[in-house]
Amino acid sequence: MNDQTRDMSVKKETYCEMFGVEPNRVNDDFVKGFFVRHAEEHLEQLKSGYIQMADINAEITHDFSSCEADCERRVLEQY
Repeated sequence: MNDQTRDMSVKKETYCEMFGVEPNRVNDDFVKGFFVRHAEEHLEQLKSGYIQMADINAEITHDFSSCEADCERRVLEQY
């Protein structure tokens, strides 16, 4: 896989994750156009937001992990 193909693959994967669509339902030219229209500055802001949310999601996961473990234990005890 050459660099250009790999780059397109990463862009398509990113686009599909952001918008919750299946890769086979998105045209490569459409994805390419999306990234052209949204300049690097906007993508940096988007990445920053995802990084900030990752920290919040980690906190939520940590806060509820004991609850999840308790529920799992109860289910396993019943079966």
